[in-house]
Amino acid sequence: MRILVVTFVLLASCATKPNPNRCCIDEADCASEGLPTGMVCDDGLVCRGNQCIAQLCASSAECDATAPYCIAELDGRCQEACTSDTQCPGFGQSDQPFCVDGACVACRTNDECTASDPICRSGTCSTCIDNAECASGVCKADGVCADTTEVAYVSTTGSTVSECTVTSPCSTLVRAFAVAASRRFVVVDSGTYSSSVALVPTGPKSVIGRGATRPALRRAPNGPIFELKGESTELSLDYLDIGEAVTAPSQIAGSGVRCSNPTTPVTIRGRNLVVHDNAYGGIETRKCALVLETSEIYGNGFGIVTTDSNASVDRSNVHDNGKGLGLDNGTFSVTNSFITHNTSHGIDLYSINADNHVDFNTIVDNNNGIVCSLSVAASFTNNIVARNAIQLGGSGCSLPGSVIDVGVATLHFKSPDVAPFDYHLTAGSLAIDIAALSTMDHDFDGEARPQGAGRDVGADELKP
Repeated sequence: MRILVVTFVLLASCATKPNPNRCCIDEADCASEGLPTGMVCDDGLVCRGNQCIAQLCASSAECDATAPYCIAELDGRCQEACTSDTQCPGFGQSDQPFCVDGACVACRTNDECTASDPICRSGTCSTCIDNAECASGVCKADGVCADTTEVAYVSTTGSTVSECTVTSPCSTLVRAFAVAASRRFVVVDSGTYSSSVALVPTGPKSVIGRGATRPALRRAPNGPIFELKGESTELSLDYLDIGEAVTAPSQIAGSGVRCSNPTTPVTIRGRNLVVHDNAYGGIETRKCALVLETSEIYGNGFGIVTTDSNASVDRSNVHDNGKGLGLDNGTFSVTNSFITHNTSHGIDLYSINADNHVDFNTIVDNNNGIVCSLSVAASFTNNIVARNAIQLGGSGCSLPGSVIDVGVATLHFKSPDVAPFDYHLTAGSLAIDIAALSTMDHDFDGEARPQGAGRDVGADELKP
C-alpha cells in the first residue's frame, strides 16, 4: 500500500509540472488551456497557438500584435520590444517612426509634431496645456501655440523704441499696449517693471509672465497698476506679481487691478497671480466680471473687493489682508480656497441674487469668518470655519456639511500656529471623508475629490 501511494504522488507531480514550450497570452487564454497565469515564452520566442516558437520575419509586416517588431539582429525574429528606429512602426502601427523604451512612438521632440498638435508628450503629439510648453510663450485656448507674430514681447533688456517683437522686445507694457495694440498676447520676461501711469489695455488682451520668477509689475507714483474702464472687453493675467500700489489723498485708489464702471462689459481673468501689498484692493471691480484661480492674494487693504459684479474664485489663498473678500451685490462662487489671517472679515457677502456658492473653503484665524447679508437664502456647504473671533455673522446663509467652531487640534492642520502657516489636512483630521453629498471633483491643489470613502471638508482633500 505504501508503494502505491508514493507512485501516485510522483505521477501527480509529473502531471502538473509546466511544459516550458507551452504558453498563454492573457488570463482568459491561460484558463481555457488549463495553464498557470503568467506562462510566457523566453526571449527570442513568441506564443503562437499556446506554443513557444521562433517566428522568423523579413519586416514588421510579417509579425503580429503580440510581438510586432522584426529584429534583424536576432536572425529576423519577431519580438515584443523594438531596439531601434529601423523596426518602426511595428505590425499594425502607423505614424510611429521612433523607438523609445522598447516601443514605437510618434515623436521624441516638439519639432516632430504639427501645428494643430504641437507638443510631444509621452511619445504622442498633443495640444498644449501650458504657456511654458510653447516656444512663443503662449498656449491658446484651443490648445495651439500662438505664432510669435501674434505676441508682443517685453523684457527688462528691451528697448523704449522697439516694435516689441520676439527678436526686439520692448522695455515697458505701456509701449507694448501702444505699438502692438492689435496683438492679443503680451509675454513679459522675469524682472521688475515700474510704470508712472496705469496700464490700460485695449481690446481683448492676455498678459503672460514667463521665466524663473513672476514678472513684478509696480506703479509709481499713486494709483492702480492695471485700470480698465471699457477699452478692453477681456483682460487675462497669468503668472504675474502685481503689487505695492499706493493711495494718496484725492488720488484714485491704489489697487493692483481696478475695473470701475466700464462703458462696455469687461471680464477679468486671473491665473497663477500673486497680488500683494496694494493700499486699497488687490483686485477691485465695479460692474465687471471676475474669474480668479490658483492665485495668492495677501497684504492688501481688501484682498478682493467687488461691487455690482459677478465673481468666481477657485483654488486661491487669500490671507493677511484687511478684509479677505468683500463681495457687494452680485452672484458669487468661492470654492476650494484658504481664507486666513485677515484682520477684518474672511468673507463679507451682500447679495440680492440667487445661486451664490461658498463651498469647500478653509476659513480660519480671521476676525470674522463669514458675514452674510443675503436677500435670497443660501446654503454654503462643506467649509471649515474655525478659530475666528466670530465664525458666522449676519443673516441669510447656512453652512450644511461644514465643520464649525471646533478646536484646531482636532482638524490636524499641517502648521496652523507657526509661519509659514499651512492649513492642509494631515492624517486623523476630523474633516476627512465627512463632506455632505457633492459633485466637487478637485481641491485647492487640483487633486481629485474624493480620495477616500467620501470627500473631505474644506479646501484640501487629503491624498493618502
